[in-house]
Amino acid sequence: MFVLLFSISFVYGEGREVGLHFNSHTHLAEKRTTLELDNGEGIRLRRTLTFSFDMEVRKENTIYGFVFRMISDNDKNIDFMFSLDSLYQPFPELIVDNDIYPLAKKVQVKKSIPVKITLSREDNRILLVYNNSVFEVPYSFGDIEKFYVSFGKCRRGKYTSNDVAPVNLKNIRVYDDNKLIRNWLLSRHQGNICYDEVKGKMAVAQYPSWLIDDYWKWKEVVTKRIENNVQFAFDSKNTILYIVPDEMQITALDLKTVTEKIIKVKKGYPAASNYSQMVMDTIDNKLISFNLDNESLSTFSFADQTWSSTQKPLYESIYWHHASLYSSKDSCIYTFGGYGGYKYNNTLIRCFWPENRWEKRRIDEIFPRYSAAISLVGENLYIFGGRGSKTGRQELSTEYTYDLHKINIHTGKVSFVGDFAMDNITYLPAENMIFNEQDSSFYLLANLDGARLIRLSLRDKKAYHMGDAIPGNMSSLHLYRNLLYSSRESKLYAVYDKVPQNGIKTISIYSMKYPPLREEDTLQLANSGEDYQNMIIISSLIFLVGSLFLILSFRKKRKQRKRNVALSETLVANEILHYDISFHSICLLGGFSVRNKKGEDITAHFTPTLRQLLLVLILYTYGGKKGILSSKLDELLWGDKDESSARNNRNVSIRKLRVILEEVGDITIHNHNNYWEIIFGENVFCDYKELSQFLQDTRKLKDPEDFSRFMELAFRGTLLPNMQIDWIDPFKAGLSSEVIDILLAVSVQSDYDSPRMQIKIADAIFANDPLNEEALSIKCVALFNSGKTGIAKNTYDKFCKEYKSLLNESYPVSFNSIIKK
Repeated sequence: MFVLLFSISFVYGEGREVGLHFNSHTHLAEKRTTLELDNGEGIRLRRTLTFSFDMEVRKENTIYGFVFRMISDNDKNIDFMFSLDSLYQPFPELIVDNDIYPLAKKVQVKKSIPVKITLSREDNRILLVYNNSVFEVPYSFGDIEKFYVSFGKCRRGKYTSNDVAPVNLKNIRVYDDNKLIRNWLLSRHQGNICYDEVKGKMAVAQYPSWLIDDYWKWKEVVTKRIENNVQFAFDSKNTILYIVPDEMQITALDLKTVTEKIIKVKKGYPAASNYSQMVMDTIDNKLISFNLDNESLSTFSFADQTWSSTQKPLYESIYWHHASLYSSKDSCIYTFGGYGGYKYNNTLIRCFWPENRWEKRRIDEIFPRYSAAISLVGENLYIFGGRGSKTGRQELSTEYTYDLHKINIHTGKVSFVGDFAMDNITYLPAENMIFNEQDSSFYLLANLDGARLIRLSLRDKKAYHMGDAIPGNMSSLHLYRNLLYSSRESKLYAVYDKVPQNGIKTISIYSMKYPPLREEDTLQLANSGEDYQNMIIISSLIFLVGSLFLILSFRKKRKQRKRNVALSETLVANEILHYDISFHSICLLGGFSVRNKKGEDITAHFTPTLRQLLLVLILYTYGGKKGILSSKLDELLWGDKDESSARNNRNVSIRKLRVILEEVGDITIHNHNNYWEIIFGENVFCDYKELSQFLQDTRKLKDPEDFSRFMELAFRGTLLPNMQIDWIDPFKAGLSSEVIDILLAVSVQSDYDSPRMQIKIADAIFANDPLNEEALSIKCVALFNSGKTGIAKNTYDKFCKEYKSLLNESYPVSFNSIIKK
């Protein structure tokens, strides 16, 4: 039960901040946030009604306004808000009709505060628990039947108010007596709607700011005008970006407060003036400018505001767009690749800056390139992607590459990790990659759709889009771009030059909370409440009948082992099956089941809608079809909705389905010319796909091994036998009919006339049609001719019994008539 409940709250297990941010006085009145519970329909008061939630008050200039307003159906109000005293200091208060009850003398900010209010008709009182302090107010509820509850801005009649308290809320729960009847987590959502986890009831927001969206949406921090050849260095410890336009000054841009400080340089020069030739040493608090061409360094002392070098740097370089990073562990600067003089290079440079000692090595295992991405993880330096050529010459076959290598910085050993290319997608990464140990992935910024985050998963060797795209054009030529990470702020910062317009050049900085998500990870389906209830019921049943479950499981395993032995003996003499369905598999024959990469059964992860969506895509992609039209798909699954709603439901469901299918393996869902189709990679097994390919080309069955494969699939049984859905029925009938026709045609061929093969063919037919009379005849004759008369008679009797049970009449053909054929 614990495991099942834990699995539904993935966002909390990863420490992400969730909830609803209420836009307050920093926004125009019409843009402030409201949240109406139960879609504004009201919640019924019987004997006792309790509301609880977690609240954090933000530190803003004005802390004033309503947290919630409860309006009864006879127009009475119960409010909780922050008001101001005579010195304009905020304090919390409860308002009941026109009576005011102060709750504390001051407001605590940036702290999670539990709040609970109980309306008791039995005790004629209102009980408020605020920050673990209890306040009681006598109140007669009279003929009140229900309360309309809104948080933030109120839009109800005479109680309309635009005064919204600057708070973040989550975990709004409602109890009828002691029974939980509503649970709005305010984490995953569907646009302006959040569904409660008990009944699927809607809490509808206006102008919401969902905190979880900060993990997939980029937010602009600042756009700043700069000059050409500006250099940058990031102080990850203090989240400060240093911008160095020349030898005259340095700008320290604090990304937390978006404030800047100009530092005048008293003397000296940086070692270089090209991009990506400056780093920050947070241990010694120095900027380090390095010149790869003449192997020189210059450090900037903030104490005396001077550069250590007295020589002005040269501008030309053969290392344009190299990748670089600084490691405080060994006080080394690492760089790789670059471009200059119409040539790419594959040189790895390591500079021990305190000693001004340089090491250069050509990495022959990685062909020459520029604009690669780089990251140091433990003792391994990872290098990814870029553009270059195998010869290093610009004029000869340049190409984009998406290979990932690692180099051990102690032994020098180079290893190929994997190719992370995505279909029909071309991009260059920014130079810095962020490694996340929890999901074994690298995150990097690519010049894709403007600028987009990419995740390279080391677990499945695949690349994924993450978050939304930053609009614009992140050019790859002579412009700076980078991805920065602040562990202190738990944020990613995307920094890149925008294309000059009217001669004005700017740099833009965007932020995203870390670790990032995809949009589909934040979406909540409308049936989430029903799913939650079903999970609770199922979990409880499992808990209550656990011992019985274990006994039945033991018996089932024994029967399954016997069945597998029988199947192996019947199917192949050497007891080796052709298909392994224990992992990376989607099976439709004999029943619907899905197993992921680890071999875990994840069939239960598919809601009824997602299950049907997957089946539609499979059945309309294979078996001689070219996919399914969007309109046809909407008609089958969302025929009760209008066109717009059906389209929205389709898009959400497809995104959700893609997330689950990633657990299985290499599976892609395409939309080509308005036709949807699903494509399985080589590592994913789908029995329906395999069987359909045999049915499309029966010539393969002339090969004994291919026929053995076909028989193994036929033995799996009918298509989706436990699903009674109208649109699936034609697929069921058609597939079984084709399989049986092939088996019957094979049964009369001389190559398959041995009794043993005749019995196998008959059993395969029975797996697809238990009442097939021709299969009965084939098997009984084969058994009788083998001298197994008793077994033949038992087979006949069993068939007659099932025939009588299903058709309510006796089977008209006698045993003797069958064996004389």
